Amino acid sequence: MKLNLIFNAQGREPTNQNMSGGAIRQMEILKRLSKNPNVVLWIISSKTLCDTFKKNGVKASYKITPYFIKRASFLAELLLDSIIRSIYAGIALTLPKRGNILIYSPSDFLWDTLPAFVWKLRNKKAKWVVCIFLVVPSLFRDYSRSFSKNNSFSLPTFQRLLYFLSQQLTISIGKRWADQILVLNKMDKGYLVEKRGVDESKVSVVNGGVDYSHITSLKTKVKMYEGIFLGRFHPQKGIFDLIKIWKLVCDKKPDAKLCIIGSGPESLVEKVRATIKENDLSNNIELVGSKIGDEKFLLLKSSSIFLCPSYYESFAIVVAEAMACGLPVVAYDLPIYKDIYGENILKVPLGNLDQFADTIISFLNNDKLRITFGLDGQKFVQRYDWDEIAEKEYQLMIDMLDKA
Repeated sequence: MKLNLIFNAQGREPTNQNMSGGAIRQMEILKRLSKNPNVVLWIISSKTLCDTFKKNGVKASYKITPYFIKRASFLAELLLDSIIRSIYAGIALTLPKRGNILIYSPSDFLWDTLPAFVWKLRNKKAKWVVCIFLVVPSLFRDYSRSFSKNNSFSLPTFQRLLYFLSQQLTISIGKRWADQILVLNKMDKGYLVEKRGVDESKVSVVNGGVDYSHITSLKTKVKMYEGIFLGRFHPQKGIFDLIKIWKLVCDKKPDAKLCIIGSGPESLVEKVRATIKENDLSNNIELVGSKIGDEKFLLLKSSSIFLCPSYYESFAIVVAEAMACGLPVVAYDLPIYKDIYGENILKVPLGNLDQFADTIISFLNNDKLRITFGLDGQKFVQRYDWDEIAEKEYQLMIDMLDKA
C-alpha cells in the first residue's frame, strides 16, 4: 500500500545541536520511513529544519515555507512568524490529491496543527495524526516541582500559559477531527481519555528510542568522569539539584568529576556557572556544551554513572541513550519511569538530594554492582531500537488507512 506521508512542522525548529527529544524522535522515524519503498514522504517546514533532516539522511520531497519575520525579537520570531507561516502553509500549499494521504503534525503547537486541520477539511479522506509528547503539568504550580508534595501556588510564565492554551485547543480540535493522537506514555493517554474525553481508540502510546546497534558498537577504554548529565538547562531538568547533589558526592569523594552536556539561554548558563563557582566545584564539574552523534555517545561511555534529576518527563530519551551506553542511571522517582524502564534504573524520592548522592557513591564504591546494573539496563533498552520503533509506527499508519 502506497502512502503519501505529509510531515508538517512550522515552528522554528532548532538545528542538530539543540534538538529536543521529540524532534530527535521524529527525525529518526522519518529517516527510516523514507527508505520504505511504500512511503512517499513530503516534508513541509522551514529551511533550517529541512536542511537538518537532509544532513541526517531523511530522503523526501521538501517544501520550504519562508521566514516572514527576520531579525526581530525572540517572541516575534518564534510566535508571530510561526503563525504567519502556518497560515501560509495551510492556504497556499497544494498537497497530493490522490492516493492514501496521511498528514502528520509532530507537535501540539497550533502552528503545526492548524495547517494540518485546514488540509484535513479540504480532503476529508486524508488521515491526520497529532503528536502530544509532553502534557503540560498543572498550570499554577512550579513546573520544576510538579510532582513534589509541597507544591506551592505559582503564576505561570507567559510561555507556559501559551503552551497550555495551544495544547488545550489542539486537543479539542484533535478530539473531533484527528484520526490518531500519539503520546509517549500510558499516563498521558489516561489524561486524554479520562480528563478530556478523547475516544480511547484514537489515542496510541508510542515510544522514544535509541540507535542501539550503532551505540553499542562504539568503544572507549578511558573513564574520564565519575558522573554525567545530558539535557537542556531548565529547572524542569533539575540542573541546580544536579550541582547540589555533586557537591554532596565531592564531600566524600573530593576528586569526583561530573560532565554536563547541554545548553540553554545564556542567562541560565551563566547562573549554572555561578552556582558551580559558589559551591567550589570548578575543578569537579566540566561544562562541555551541546554534543551530538558519536561525540555525545563517547562522552557517555567515558563516564561511570548517568544522573537524571528531572522533575518532569514524558519518556526521557537521554535515559535510554545512557542505558544503551551501558551506564547505570540514577533518577528521581517519576511515575512514568515505572512503565517505561521498570526496575532497570535506580530511582530515589523526588527532591531527596542526600539519597541521590548516596546512591551515586554506592555505585562508585562497587565496580561489580555498577557494571552489572549497567549491562542489565543495556540489554533491556534494546527493545527501544529505532528500527523497531519506526516499523511499529509504520504499521500504525497502515492500520489507520485500512480502517478507511
